[in-house]
Amino acid sequence: SKVRMRLGERAAFFVHVGNALALFGATQTDVLSLRMFMISATACGITFNLLQPKPLFAPACWGVFFLAVHGYQILKLLQERRVVQLTQKEEDLYNKAFMQFKFTPRLFLDVLNKSDARWRSFPEGGVIQARGEPMPAVHYLLSGNVSVF
Repeated sequence: SKVRMRLGERAAFFVHVGNALALFGATQTDVLSLRMFMISATACGITFNLLQPKPLFAPACWGVFFLAVHGYQILKLLQERRVVQLTQKEEDLYNKAFMQFKFTPRLFLDVLNKSDARWRSFPEGGVIQARGEPMPAVHYLLSGNVSVF
């Protein structure tokens, strides 16, 4: 078609723009920005491959695959960045034990949900774990005092 012929005459434009976008993307410290630039660069690469006198379908198909991977990862990043609401207990635990290790609130909630975590209170003088007994769970003291003997 006429459009394909006209664009084909400018195929080099797409490869140069695509490479510039990929290079600029590589300078990004934010992974979401990097992936957005890589999607644009890949789209330019696909266009370049399909505008060749004999279209290069194999590289274009790889480009589509990379678009899908980047798109999936972008969806995961956007999900991770959604605002989450923590209860007061969850927020206390997150601040005391997880934030310092660069856990995001979303990842923290995922760990809590997948680990069958339970909130428990013990009376003063109560036994949390007896010496020599199997330890089926990890305990984290959120508030109060504990003695080990």
